[in-house]
Amino acid sequence: MNDSFLMALSDLQDHHRPWAGGKAAALARIAGLGMNISPGLVITTDGYDRYMKNSGLREKIFFELGRKDFKDMRWEEIWDVALRIRSHFLKTPLPAPLQQEIRLAVDKMFGSAPVVVRSTAPDEDAAASSFAGLHESYVNVVGTEEIIDRIRMVWASLWSDRALLYRRELNLDVTASAMAVLVQRLLFSRSSGVLFTRSPNDEGQMVIEAVYGQNQGLVDGTVEPDRWFINKLSSEILSHHPPAARPHMIMPVPGGAALGPIDPALAVIPPLASSDIKQLWELGLRLEKDFGGPQDIEWTIADDALHVMQARPITTGSTGGADDQRSWYISLHRSFDNLKALRQRIEQVHIPAMKEAASMLAASDVEQFHDQDLADALSERQVVFDKWNKIYRDEFIPFAHGMRLFGQVYNDLLTPENPYEFMDLLKGADLESLRRNRMLAQLADILRNDPALAAALETGKMPPADSKFAKDFNGLAQSYEILFSLAGDGQAGKRELFRFLGNMSRQAAPSKTANGLANRKSPKDLEAAYMEKFPVDRRTLAAELLDIGRASYRLRDDDNIHLGRIEAQLMRAGKAARQRMAGKFGIDPAALETRALALALTNPDYVPPENTHAPAEPLREASRDVRTRQLSGQPASPGIATGPARVIKNSEGLFGVQAGDVLVCDAVDPNITFVIPMTVGIVERRGGMLIHGAIIAREYGIPCVTGIPDAIDRIPSGAVVTVDGYLGLVTVNT
Repeated sequence: MNDSFLMALSDLQDHHRPWAGGKAAALARIAGLGMNISPGLVITTDGYDRYMKNSGLREKIFFELGRKDFKDMRWEEIWDVALRIRSHFLKTPLPAPLQQEIRLAVDKMFGSAPVVVRSTAPDEDAAASSFAGLHESYVNVVGTEEIIDRIRMVWASLWSDRALLYRRELNLDVTASAMAVLVQRLLFSRSSGVLFTRSPNDEGQMVIEAVYGQNQGLVDGTVEPDRWFINKLSSEILSHHPPAARPHMIMPVPGGAALGPIDPALAVIPPLASSDIKQLWELGLRLEKDFGGPQDIEWTIADDALHVMQARPITTGSTGGADDQRSWYISLHRSFDNLKALRQRIEQVHIPAMKEAASMLAASDVEQFHDQDLADALSERQVVFDKWNKIYRDEFIPFAHGMRLFGQVYNDLLTPENPYEFMDLLKGADLESLRRNRMLAQLADILRNDPALAAALETGKMPPADSKFAKDFNGLAQSYEILFSLAGDGQAGKRELFRFLGNMSRQAAPSKTANGLANRKSPKDLEAAYMEKFPVDRRTLAAELLDIGRASYRLRDDDNIHLGRIEAQLMRAGKAARQRMAGKFGIDPAALETRALALALTNPDYVPPENTHAPAEPLREASRDVRTRQLSGQPASPGIATGPARVIKNSEGLFGVQAGDVLVCDAVDPNITFVIPMTVGIVERRGGMLIHGAIIAREYGIPCVTGIPDAIDRIPSGAVVTVDGYLGLVTVNT
């Protein structure tokens, strides 16, 4: 390859593919066959390498990826890594010489004409892989400076969570990844679509999907297409499946593309005529022959001519094995319209139904059931919990993307130094876990002002039923059933909880003023700065994006509680069953799962599987020989704090938390947040800014570091630790 990193699309040859990428190389080959493509300019991987080398970005990216073995990261952590890497790109302009060369080439080829800026990675659109939809594309970009900015953002998309996951699935070396960028003149499309030269259901058929307007509406699922099945040998139309209606199309608008109405007279006519279909059939046969295999072809009709936008081999799907969850990870990314629909369904349908289900289950006195009825109740509750757990996974978790979507818009517009600044604009909602904590604080206040009552409670003695404490305590019990389950059974459990309340009453909550809160901007100032970035006619959209982000933030916390109430009723029935089974099989009944418990209750001849006879492995004590003094994780809530580590390995340890402790645990879930006001810092094995522990830490102004592998084993209980929530570091002071 020559020294230039800029090439006209018309000058590309097949041997340029390692530098120009699969998309550009395929389009150049298609143009060589005499077919129409939009003229374009390629910024090759040499340009990307110059940017990375001269900006210091490569080292920053490797640092982010090196915090933790990528295969051990949860989806929340992968999102975080991608967010921080994107932030580095946002804050790192192209070096002046590189920028000047691109500016001259773009001005010469496009002038002031609108363009599309697209990815074209070397490992993209190869026979063994397809990166369709994983990297960014920008439509209707006008002006040299805007084009250069979008080139940088396409380079950043090489490190998106979706792209990182796919490269891992294909066993590609992430650290060796590079990106070329293709800039093409925008075509104003009459109709657009995709052509599959081989139907997934019948190798003798082609499939054509088409919409009016730009292809983006079909690719992202915004617009439902017309679909035709074509005889591959004869071009005969075997069937046509129109959508229920054609009300919308994607059209170019200033700064991008947007959904708009279709002329009613046009909406009743399919976007393709029979002559168009014949032309597409001929195109498909020719490209399949030239490329040597079935093709997935994106096309558009503009200026009454058929143009090819992209062609790639049809790949066979995942190579990651049965346990690979990439498709689920990718499904978490939702459009703004999809998030609005999800929110309506979650708030108006699912949450009321979950509350009703939990209330109905709570009304049954399972402890008094006969064995058969208790077995039936166990099975029923397991079915109910499994149903809602699936809905939680399929709909509640994807709605968490509302935070991420808002964050990307915010960071792109304001490029803040702290990539998580937008989270301060989302916080402040009246989370249910905070309301429950306020109830606990009120009980502690009563004890603080009545030492005699506090002393009596520690023996398990309840005050009169009509006293304020008893009423508040019963109110807490109704909203926080799992807390009472964690404390233990009967009077012993009450004493445990009363002792904790006594501790709260005797110890002032630690001050958070040293955690950097005073230097952070107020949500009001952040919101004003955000809104000012939008033109007046788009501020309604800006407000809707913020509202979705706030709802996503609130529900990310509250949804766990709604599911937890149903789980509490399953646990309640399980506890009743285990109490009856104690001693029956010579094993700890905690080893029996729901199905085994139900069988044991009703079948006198039932013998549990052998593996349940093995004694439970004792909890490992954290090693006192901490060889790693500094542990690296994900920064999840800003601030710096030092205190003794309170390592939590099971629920019993929660009630011993003291004011000023640093909570070290596997994961903070909504059922253990009652201890957070007592702590000065949080360290978790689970990682990511979207997990419950990170959200609750930000609400209380507590520094939090997540994603520390084996945190509860690597940090000794009682050791003094420093939590740096800015850098994601935990220092064990020896």
